[in-house]
Amino acid sequence: MRYNILMLSRDKIQGLLEKFFDHTQVSSEPDTLRQYGQDWTTVYKPDPAAIVFPQSTQQIQDIVKLANEQEFALVPSGGRTGYSGGAMATQGEVVVSLEKMRQITALNETDRLLYCQAGCALQTVQEHALAHQLYYPIDIASKGSCQIGGNIATNAGGNHVIRYGMTRQWVAGLTVVTGNGDVLKLNRALVKDNTGYDLKQFFIGAEGTLGIISDAILHVTSPPANPQTMLLAIHDIEDAIKVLVAFEAKVPLLAFEFFDDNALDAVVSHHQLDAPFEKSARYYLLIEYDNHSQTTEQAALTAFESCFKNNTVQDGAISQNESQRNTFWQYREFISESLIDKQPFKCDVAVHPGKIPEFIHAAKKILASDKAHYKAVWFGHIGDGNIHLNILNADHADEHLQKLIAKIYTLVINLKGSLSAEHGIGLLKKEYLGLIKTKEELTLARNIKNVFDPNGICNPGKIFD
Repeated sequence: MRYNILMLSRDKIQGLLEKFFDHTQVSSEPDTLRQYGQDWTTVYKPDPAAIVFPQSTQQIQDIVKLANEQEFALVPSGGRTGYSGGAMATQGEVVVSLEKMRQITALNETDRLLYCQAGCALQTVQEHALAHQLYYPIDIASKGSCQIGGNIATNAGGNHVIRYGMTRQWVAGLTVVTGNGDVLKLNRALVKDNTGYDLKQFFIGAEGTLGIISDAILHVTSPPANPQTMLLAIHDIEDAIKVLVAFEAKVPLLAFEFFDDNALDAVVSHHQLDAPFEKSARYYLLIEYDNHSQTTEQAALTAFESCFKNNTVQDGAISQNESQRNTFWQYREFISESLIDKQPFKCDVAVHPGKIPEFIHAAKKILASDKAHYKAVWFGHIGDGNIHLNILNADHADEHLQKLIAKIYTLVINLKGSLSAEHGIGLLKKEYLGLIKTKEELTLARNIKNVFDPNGICNPGKIFD
């Protein structure tokens, strides 16, 4: 059977939790409920019954078994930095926060494996690896707040996907408590292990709907020898693809990002930064490459000069020191924070890089022809085809806006793209999932959910109902 989320009263849920856990591990204070019941979506009103803070896999298993026995629902919670409502508790669920499980338990330098708990912050993992001359390459703007468990549950991407791929490629092993209370130790962490189904893959990108990740084993690698960063101003979005082709052919790219003039204006205003160039441009490119030799440096300069001579690039600068490199990255990474008060609707879509100009031009036509005349901000990871379209001052409940979004998602699908590149589906996009997934695919997905979470207690209502 599948339990109704509100089958138990809040008082009874809180009483049950207080019997099983120390009082320091359970909270029903209004401020705590509000803080832990929501993510960065800001669309939905948080309404959890309680927050519980387990400190071990055993305690996670205890809370899952209790939820099955007593018939209440759970929402796994990491850093709550998502944009799709995947960590929202809106119907009296119990939020299971992993923030007290934040230890790095081992680093095997020979095998290049890092062992950590799910509540460990991404930045902590990065810094620990670097302290041992190793590198964990998943890098996103929220790295100081987001947690490894959440990264895995959403298959996080970020700035370096063009070189290193998504989180999935860096997960060597997992310990997971499934929705029915089983503990799966999927942690052999072997490079070669062809022994049937790789069950850990089900939990990567599942948004906590199949179970709760408690521990992870991560691959680490050698850090880039000498990252070099360029900031370029370009006339048109077609020029971005020309520059991408020119650089990809010559240098080992680490990142290839873009943002438009509206994005730059928001960052400069919000953070009181100086504009990078005297003359403004329509779009900007942030390019980072591994400058590990004089040959690479010369190849990058040759690509830049070629693009400048043929008028593909309007202006440009190469970072001369770490401070300038950080400033270039601030123009890109501060965009989302600078837009918070504009209540953006975030379209996190992906198309093949060669289709990006066609998508942006067509999407702009859809926006321009709309009677609401929404202002948009464009940025994203152009090197891997991931575009973040932010529609400002948007009422997410407005039916007119929803129809507009459906047109944009239909455009993406017609271009053989995805309506969620890295943010996941959560609550925000599940009504559109049928546009991209067939009935057969959705049926199979629900069947998989039933195997791991037969009573539907794990993050109910996310991805699909």
